[in-house]
Amino acid sequence: MPVGSDSGWYVNLEAEKQRDHLGVTSVDWHLDLRVSPDFVVTWKDEDEAAAAVQTEYLRERDLEAARETGQAIARDPEGFVDAIGHWEGFRPAPGLDRPLALPDGWDAPASG
Repeated sequence: MPVGSDSGWYVNLEAEKQRDHLGVTSVDWHLDLRVSPDFVVTWKDEDEAAAAVQTEYLRERDLEAARETGQAIARDPEGFVDAIGHWEGFRPAPGLDRPLALPDGWDAPASG
C-alpha cells in the first residue's frame, strides 16, 4: 500500500493484557477484522484461529470471546472507529516510508 493511502483499519483481536510477575502478557486470538474506509467489516484469519484451537494453542472459549468482540465491532464499525480515533489524515514523517534496518547482531543472545 503506498504511503498516504487510506486502506481502513486493521483490528487485531486479542485478550486484555495482564500484568504479572513475568511482565505483561496477552493472548492473540488469531481472528482479526478489517474495517474498510467505507466501514465494511470483513473477518480475517478464520482458518488460522480454527487451527490454533485444533492444536490447543488457543482455547475454544478464547475464540468465542474473539468472535463476540468482533461481532460487537461489526454491529457499529463507525462507532468503533470514533472510539479509537480517525487517522485518515496521518502521514509519516519524511523518510519513514522505507523499512527500518536493524543493526547487525540485534537478535544475538545478551552476553554477560
